[in-house]
Amino acid sequence: MSSSQQLSSLFRHSKALVTSGHRHTPRPTGPHSSVGFRDFLLGNSRKTGLLVRLFYPSSSSLPTDPKQWAKWLPHEGYEKGLGDVAGVRSRVISALARAVNPLDNVRVPVVENGALLLPSADRYPLLVFSHGLGAYRSVYSTICTEFASRGFVVAGEIF
Repeated sequence: MSSSQQLSSLFRHSKALVTSGHRHTPRPTGPHSSVGFRDFLLGNSRKTGLLVRLFYPSSSSLPTDPKQWAKWLPHEGYEKGLGDVAGVRSRVISALARAVNPLDNVRVPVVENGALLLPSADRYPLLVFSHGLGAYRSVYSTICTEFASRGFVVAGEIF
């Protein structure tokens, strides 16, 4: 069995990470069970600016329908970019992405543009997260979500 087949099998058989027929990343375990996210551009244009995704504790409830959660792999361009950085042909990366995310239905349990939960203290600490390693933000969405569930505002760049 190839590595991508093994990975695909692992995701298919992980019943704990399936809700209403949709696979998803783990739910956050911190005291703030609902996490919001918002994407925005810092700067004047896509060429000179920086796309940022903020994860934060949210007062909005997580929708019960996972189709309303964020997509783990939001665009096929992420596959190509990862392949380019890794020096791997796009067919290999596409096969791996299909093994991990078949039918493009893996979701992240976060609320898009959810209302910020007002902090009990003066403010939330800010964590600036840079994925590095030739990866992209989706790979680390579980970590960012977990930090937000524990009371951080997490700013992760989107490449």
